[in-house]
Amino acid sequence: MMQQMPPQGYNQMPGAPMNPQMNQQMFQQNLFAQQFQNLNVGGHKSYDQIREEKNKYPSLYVSNLPKESFFDLDFYKFFTSKGYRLMKAKVAIHKRTSKPLGYGYLQFY
Repeated sequence: MMQQMPPQGYNQMPGAPMNPQMNQQMFQQNLFAQQFQNLNVGGHKSYDQIREEKNKYPSLYVSNLPKESFFDLDFYKFFTSKGYRLMKAKVAIHKRTSKPLGYGYLQFY
């Protein structure tokens, strides 16, 4: 059986309600549902969003870094001076002593 098309002059999808007020209400509900899905409560990102961001750009593990006074900025400057385009450079730090652990991660564009 063929699906009936609305008369010419209506800019609606087949099967959509003919009442403009119902159309607006459905549009608002869909808009609310889309906004609710993208909502970050308290500025926290979901696990999937964090994983997508991490996998979006290539990253590299670097070991054997100097353990004394070698931090993120030094790490970043060293690799950018060699011509690499970095998005982020992170040196692993000991939680209690705040000293570098001798390894880090680079994230490239």
